Amino acid sequence: ASYGGGLSNNYSSPALTNVIFRENSAQNNAGGMYSCDSAPVLTDVTFSNNSAQYNGGGINIVGDASPVLTNVVFTGNSAGKGGAIYNDVGWTAGIDRLIVTNAAFSGNRADKGGGMYNCEGTYLRIPVLTNTTFKENSAVSEGGGMYNTEENCPIIKNSIFWGNSNGQIDGTGEADIAYSLILDYTGA
Repeated sequence: ASYGGGLSNNYSSPALTNVIFRENSAQNNAGGMYSCDSAPVLTDVTFSNNSAQYNGGGINIVGDASPVLTNVVFTGNSAGKGGAIYNDVGWTAGIDRLIVTNAAFSGNRADKGGGMYNCEGTYLRIPVLTNTTFKENSAVSEGGGMYNTEENCPIIKNSIFWGNSNGQIDGTGEADIAYSLILDYTGA
C-alpha cells in the first residue's frame, strides 16, 4: 500500500478496541494506520513492527483531525519521520488536536522523532499527552523520543522520557511539561 499498510482512514470516525496492527508496511506514509481528516477513537490498540518509507511507521495523522488514543502501545515501528506517530493535525481553523492517554512508546526508530514527530500544520494544534512513557526509541539525527517543529509545543503531563537516543525531546517547538520525568532535558 502507498498509504496505510494496515488501515487507511479518510473522512470518518472509526472506533477501534482491542486491535493489533502488526508488521504492516507502506511505500509512502503510515505503515499501520493512515488517518486523514478523521476522528478515530483507539482504545487498547497495539502498533508493532510497522514501517513506512516517509512518515508515521505506526500512525500518520494529517489534516483536520481529532484522534483520541487511550491505552495504546507502539513498539518497534519505523519511518523517516515519526517512527510511531507522525502528527500533522490542523490544516484549517478549528479545535482539532491529538489526545494520547496511557500510552507506551518503545523501540521505535526514525531519522527524526523516533517516538513521535509533531508537525505544525497550517493552524497550530497542540497535542496533549498524559500518562505516557517514551523509552528506548531512537532517531538518526534528533528527537529520539519526540521531535517538534516550529511552534508546535505539545502539552506533556505525568509522563516519562527515558533512554531515548539522540535526544529525549528536540526541535524548534518547546514542550509544555508538567509532573513528568525527562532524562537530561533542558528544553528545546
